[in-house]
Amino acid sequence: MEISLYAVAALLGVIFRYSLGMVEACRVIGVNLSDSESDTGFQDAITPPYSSNFSILIWIAVAGVLGFSAYQFSWGAFGIALAVFCGTGIVAGAALIPKPESKHFVLKIYRSMANRYADFVKNGDDIRAEAIKLLIDKMEKQYADVVSI
Repeated sequence: MEISLYAVAALLGVIFRYSLGMVEACRVIGVNLSDSESDTGFQDAITPPYSSNFSILIWIAVAGVLGFSAYQFSWGAFGIALAVFCGTGIVAGAALIPKPESKHFVLKIYRSMANRYADFVKNGDDIRAEAIKLLIDKMEKQYADVVSI
């Protein structure tokens, strides 16, 4: 049972690191799209809507796994699960997760923006549709090699 718990902690470490990679990608791409000297640029505008709920779900799962390991087994098991979680997160960040401006993250963010644009147009929200369209146009120019129209 403890081995299964450590496997879940390892999986959560990789998923958690992917989530952090998406946040970093949104920050880097948001700054690249911005003309201002802001540290975040358009990060909030381009972050996919599901990202917040996904992060909250991951945090709850991590707390649950770590709490369960301490409650069910011992503080030693908690320490091992925490070390496995952190270790796999570090290794995943170094070896598995794409870099912030990778094609993977650029396309994921671009598709999210395009879907939001379509939803705004469909719902008649012309102001938001126009705003996101400006960002889409900037992204198509900035990342023309990745986002082929």
